[in-house]
Amino acid sequence: QIGRSNAGTLTISAALAPANSGTLSLVNGAAIVETGAGVITVGNLKVDRAGPVALPGTNAIGTLAAVLSTTGAPLTVVNGSLLTVGTVDSVVGITTAAGGNVTLTADELEITAKIDPERVILQPLLAGQRIELGNEVGGRLSLTDAELDLITATTLQIGNANAGTINIGGPVGLDPAKVPPLSLITGAAVPQAGDAPLEVTSLAIRAVGSAQLTATNAISNIAAQLTGATEGISISVTSALTVANVDGLTGIITTNGAVTFAADSLDLSALVDAGTNRITIQPFHVLGISVGGSVSSK
Repeated sequence: QIGRSNAGTLTISAALAPANSGTLSLVNGAAIVETGAGVITVGNLKVDRAGPVALPGTNAIGTLAAVLSTTGAPLTVVNGSLLTVGTVDSVVGITTAAGGNVTLTADELEITAKIDPERVILQPLLAGQRIELGNEVGGRLSLTDAELDLITATTLQIGNANAGTINIGGPVGLDPAKVPPLSLITGAAVPQAGDAPLEVTSLAIRAVGSAQLTATNAISNIAAQLTGATEGISISVTSALTVANVDGLTGIITTNGAVTFAADSLDLSALVDAGTNRITIQPFHVLGISVGGSVSSK
């Protein structure tokens, strides 16, 4: 263990790799930061401090557990190898005080214990790294339904602007009491397997490529922005669907890409803009459809 509960800021400015211990506990009453050549290499890392915690070096941490006590204090960890969120030295998972965000950057991630902050960001380290949701695929940032069920957050963000394809390869159902909105961000596309339904209260998609959500989904609110030329979005839902504001994104906007809805009830509470391309609205089942709102297709 390094530090104690009333210790000041802990700065890691060089490589920290305990030679004779598989567990490292960092304990203090202030910030923990990596600077310069500071990186941590250890099998198990516990962080117990006031916050914030910023570990932006390319660390090699096996299992991480952390608890932050200061309101609004964030936790940021970058890892160059498989990172597991688990139990270390009696601390279970990752917990922050109100307003504290958690950002985990790694190309492979395993979640075996709770993550309970304000906003959670799970993103790859390498540009173009593919993300797999609902399924475990080697060599990808894979997040299964069981792992996502361990997260409680005001918003769950998966990916970033440099991420590769986000593939929904298995069923994912998020408890609305734990994760109301899901935000997917990628520099590529968002495809979905036919047997991999997505169940979420609110969904935001920011992508360069297309988004093809054509399984038997249950999505209540959606917003999307596709920046690739002529890249389109298709959305199929068994529930009533509202085009709305989700995670700071309003409506559905493409760059002259087609927009297709398959829903028995559709509320266009925000603009749908397909530019010069087509907007198609059709029922999910073979019956009538209820539609209200505005669209723009030139």
